[in-house]
Amino acid sequence: MAEPEQELLTIQAASRPRKKKQKQDAYLQQVGDKKLKGQLKHTELLYREANKTAARVNQWLAPADAGFTETQGIEETWQIKQQQIVSAVEQGAARKAFDLSLPELGPYSIAYSRNGRHMVLGGEKGHLAVMEWQTGHLTCEVQVNWRQ
Repeated sequence: MAEPEQELLTIQAASRPRKKKQKQDAYLQQVGDKKLKGQLKHTELLYREANKTAARVNQWLAPADAGFTETQGIEETWQIKQQQIVSAVEQGAARKAFDLSLPELGPYSIAYSRNGRHMVLGGEKGHLAVMEWQTGHLTCEVQVNWRQ
């Protein structure tokens, strides 16, 4: 860029009105008590730090996008067997596969806790069970004898 053009851009940038940044603790100017003002500043600092930490933690804990099964041609997803899925995924995910045979009180509905540690099973004939699915440990089991 030529020198006169550079000077023109500098003059234009300097002539633009600048927005004033509002101070984060502008509301504290009305507080007369020094001790109270210090406590409020400290509390505000703690809140800001807690929000930053929570944002970092949520970034790691938030679930990623859910996966899906994609079929080819005229193949339907209900035709895919569990063993085909286990052989297609990485080893870490394949180790999490397990067989749970409960023929008497089914069919079953299943749900996972928010953190993914516990699994609840609900049978059509009233059987309810909570288990830590990764270890296979049964936490709670009850028969409610309820039918819809």
